[in-house]
Amino acid sequence: MKRFIIAGFVGLLTLSGCSSDDTSNTSSSTTAEEAEELTVDSVLEDFTDAGLEAEEVRDMTKDDFGMGPMKSEEAKRFLIPSLGADAGGRIFSYENQEDLEEMKDYYETLGEESAMLFSWTAANENILIQINGELPEETFTYYEKVLAGEEVEVTEQASASTTSLREAGEGETYTDELFGKYQVTKVITPEASDYQTGTINFSLDSVKIADFTPQDPSMFEGQESFSVAVMFLTSENTSEETVSFHPFSSVLTTDTKKQIEAEMFLNAGESEHIGQVIQEHQVAYNLGDEGIEDVTELTFTIDGPSQDSMTNGEDVTITVPVE
Repeated sequence: MKRFIIAGFVGLLTLSGCSSDDTSNTSSSTTAEEAEELTVDSVLEDFTDAGLEAEEVRDMTKDDFGMGPMKSEEAKRFLIPSLGADAGGRIFSYENQEDLEEMKDYYETLGEESAMLFSWTAANENILIQINGELPEETFTYYEKVLAGEEVEVTEQASASTTSLREAGEGETYTDELFGKYQVTKVITPEASDYQTGTINFSLDSVKIADFTPQDPSMFEGQESFSVAVMFLTSENTSEETVSFHPFSSVLTTDTKKQIEAEMFLNAGESEHIGQVIQEHQVAYNLGDEGIEDVTELTFTIDGPSQDSMTNGEDVTITVPVE
């Protein structure tokens, strides 16, 4: 009888031990799953660890949501300084997957209705990110991959942007807050760059080909994107008198029989030279959808300078090979 009692007692201990082990294993598994759950802060940390911009993080306000549904568990705003002032993205966490999809659809619908409202979106598990559409697609892909838990190596070109179109290199992006975004696809540095007409000495510093996305397409006959050729000049007046040098009235012709006048809204610089001063000029030409795919030469015809409404020099024609 004692043997049965002891055997029963040992059996109970064995069952109790198994039950304890099962509970312990279940508890450990649950804890591991909870530890691996994505959070807003963990994803932002992953971005910065990967070398991606995610700065000046703050909680989102009602105004940051705009007309979008405020159903997230947590939401934060972060900046991407290379895109310009107050430009960046948003990151949300959700308890309900349907709420996440609703917010994602909201941003995607905005982009479909207007190119000006386009933004990038990506989701993984309970996290949604939304980033300014001015960010190059290649760079956004890095954010998307990091969100998905992939290890990435951010290339210099993918993260490249610049605060000056004049200084922008091939593959870099420049955003003009008033007019739109330039994605530079080609930089041409002319072999002959120094010219003289009247009392004006000037140099053709470079010509850049870029894909341009306007902030307001109505300013450009409704075009939502087009190619541009941008000429950069530096001019110096050698006279003590006031002389006007106006490259903004120049004309571009191509060997594909196109004649294009400068795009007024995209030009920058001063034409008036009061005495011996130096001026920098940016002159842009709308190449349309075709770009320079079949172009082998760009020819710029620039008006000569004037003084007191009288011509002060000869017109200058410059031909730039496209290689």
